[in-house]
Amino acid sequence: MKDHLNRVERGTASHNSYLGHHVQNELIDLLSSKTISAIVDNIKQATFCSIILDCTPDISHTEQLSVVIRVVSLIEKPHIKEHFMGFLEAEESTGQHLASMILTMLGIPFEDCRGQSYDNGANMKGKNKGVQARLLEKNPRALFCHVGRIH
Repeated sequence: MKDHLNRVERGTASHNSYLGHHVQNELIDLLSSKTISAIVDNIKQATFCSIILDCTPDISHTEQLSVVIRVVSLIEKPHIKEHFMGFLEAEESTGQHLASMILTMLGIPFEDCRGQSYDNGANMKGKNKGVQARLLEKNPRALFCHVGRIH
């Protein structure tokens, strides 16, 4: 094994290796999709959920929507779990586009959502055209709660 690792590190190995970045990235993607799938199953089994979102540009000025889902699970005894679902790339930062992303992401049923929470951005919090208003149209029980930034 040591000889094999040395050949791979020197680049003298004559065949593909499981240590290569393509295989490692594929394994990471497979593990990630399996983990997300298990989390989504947990969310679907929970009685209620809420969403916590924040949209901010990254260093390349691409809007990144961070998604956290909080669930109340009634298996055995009631308990609350939070799941970080990851970052979604938003092509547009309009309330309509972000609401559409939220409603279609991961196939989570929105009728069981009881809360939505984000910062003060007009595209998120806006009472007429923001994400808050659009999601309340779909589910009036998904009440809005402001999340402040920690400085």
